[in-house]
Amino acid sequence: MEQPAYFPLFINLWGKRAVVFGGGTVGLRRAQVLSEFGAQVTVVAPAFARELEGVRMLRRAYQPGDCTGYALVVAATDSRAVNRAVVEECNALGIPVNAADAPGECDFYFPAVARRGSVVAGVTASNTGHRLAARVAQQIRELLGRMGQAGQEEEEVDGKAEGSGGESRQQAGSCAEYAGDRADPARPPGT
Repeated sequence: MEQPAYFPLFINLWGKRAVVFGGGTVGLRRAQVLSEFGAQVTVVAPAFARELEGVRMLRRAYQPGDCTGYALVVAATDSRAVNRAVVEECNALGIPVNAADAPGECDFYFPAVARRGSVVAGVTASNTGHRLAARVAQQIRELLGRMGQAGQEEEEVDGKAEGSGGESRQQAGSCAEYAGDRADPARPPGT
């Protein structure tokens, strides 16, 4: 039977609480990505591969009840039994959960992320090939980089042709997307 494709859903994590169980490479990488997208992240683990800035780190093991109050949970410990307990708790509470070691237990996958400014692309091979997803995401990053350079050059040319003083769209305030990104100075661009 063919693996079903997962729907690419983009959600606003800004200010939402997320917890990651597991302080190894995978858990910390996922905690970092969640944090970069504005989530208030807590990592719970007896030990950490490294420290993360802007992330709350609790040096202890998972305890039943730890998932309560979180909007999103990641189980990325080196223990199948602990990860399974986290998944069961989340299922009972209706909290979306990702189990790093058991794709069949996941409510969502972590995509390979390509991001430039407000453009965000998430790539998954529906858990059939992490390397393939990483390769595609890298190609998208390169494309976004080329588009960003061309877009900046184009904007500079357009800006000189607009307005009475050669002001750019951003300076004139005519770009609604730009204005929207700056409406809340505490909110990062593109969120």
